Amino acid sequence: MKLKLLMWNYLASKRMEMAKNHIDSNIHKSLLDIGCGKDMSFIKSLNGMEKIGLDLQNGSKVVKRLNLDNNSFDYVIMLATIEHLEYPNEILKECSRVLKSGGFLIITTPKDTIFLHTIEKMFFSENLKIYPNLHFFDKESLGIISSECFSLEKYKTFEFGLNQLFVFQKTPIDEKDKLQIGNPMELLH
Repeated sequence: MKLKLLMWNYLASKRMEMAKNHIDSNIHKSLLDIGCGKDMSFIKSLNGMEKIGLDLQNGSKVVKRLNLDNNSFDYVIMLATIEHLEYPNEILKECSRVLKSGGFLIITTPKDTIFLHTIEKMFFSENLKIYPNLHFFDKESLGIISSECFSLEKYKTFEFGLNQLFVFQKTPIDEKDKLQIGNPMELLH
């Protein structure tokens, strides 16, 4: 049990460290953490910025629509979250909607490997029964579904290639493009 907890804490701290390297947490910035966890440890580790956390454990189920205003955040992060979401494409569009122009979406997600599945069976099988991995992404697949709203600024694997970091920047949409895509809410229904 102690080994599982040590492994869980190590992985969580590594994901947080990777994300923090891409966040400017000054007082004028704002961050949305989707999948923040019950203890909201990443949010608590940041000083000076406005922060909101959503997590199923805290009563915030993320399905297709975020009940947040347009252009509200400088950063949206999902650390080991997107693989558990039923509707990842729709959530990526929602992340774009709530991000300010030029804002950043930071995602960590496991890489689908035999070694990963072995580690998950050894250490995290109970957690995966509650929060199963519904999807696996790689650089190409996540790049394709995010390309409508984001440009990939940085991609990196870490933890011996078992996890991936994606740093996307919201693609500015000019007025002409807005007229062609319609109301963002129409895209979700």
